[in-house]
Amino acid sequence: MKDGKVLGAATQGRGGVAITRGGRGIHVDTYQSTTTLYAAVSTIPVDGINRVPGQVWNCGGIGGDQPTEHPMHNVLCTDSSELVEFTPEWKDTPSGPGTEVVLDAKHRVVAVNDARGTTVPATGSTVQGTGDDAAWLATHVRVGDTVRVETAVTDGRGKPVQLTRDTTIIQTGPTLVRDGKVSINAYADGIIHSASDVGDEGTDQTFTYNWTVRGNPRSAIGVDAQGRLLLVAIDGRQPGYSEGVSIQEEAQIMHRLGAVQALNFDGGGSTVMATMNAGVVNRPSDATGERQLGNPILVEPRR
Repeated sequence: MKDGKVLGAATQGRGGVAITRGGRGIHVDTYQSTTTLYAAVSTIPVDGINRVPGQVWNCGGIGGDQPTEHPMHNVLCTDSSELVEFTPEWKDTPSGPGTEVVLDAKHRVVAVNDARGTTVPATGSTVQGTGDDAAWLATHVRVGDTVRVETAVTDGRGKPVQLTRDTTIIQTGPTLVRDGKVSINAYADGIIHSASDVGDEGTDQTFTYNWTVRGNPRSAIGVDAQGRLLLVAIDGRQPGYSEGVSIQEEAQIMHRLGAVQALNFDGGGSTVMATMNAGVVNRPSDATGERQLGNPILVEPRR
């Protein structure tokens, strides 16, 4: 969610951070989202927002995804029958067989296409259907209808999250510190690949070891008891300079820095910190230098 607008469905139950009050409110929690399409006389769940239908990276989806609906970091789950909403931020939608409904700014249906792939209206949206859900769209939606797509977000206690313009949520994980204590739940955040969730892949524990236990570059966000924002970059994979840290060590560092809440922000070659005057101030670990990243946290001087 960015500025109150939902741009992607939650990886159900995975850790995330809500940023409010102009960046002065930081709250680490677990999040779930529910998106529903309301047609004239029927409703249907929407599986995703702004992603390729049938491809559920990190899993944690709904509607019978295979091999699991549990969060699984770096695992691609699949689903042959899905509805996916696209907002103008996506621009050109994925092409392929299925049905695509195009909506204007007032949620009126301006087109029902018998194949997928178009440009999202600048002030509207589209909904793509594949498999059985494509047939549902073709049967239940007509040009001229009013169709609403609404998303509700809840926190770890099941409490609704207010979708105000002052709310941004980034979901990543795992969580590091909750309520002033080191708190890591690697299974809930999809870092432990259990056999019950992903079949034979779950018997290979090298992923958990390499990602969680080994020293790696890490990025973290947190807040201390005084409400001060903590943005931390820890270099790694560079013998003689920095070996990196485990997830447990990262959590302990954030706790010692005074964080009462903290969340891991990926890591590896994605760990980059820069300032306006000095540019990049850490040492990114990729041999090719900085990566192209899609989700930075930007702190601007107060105007």
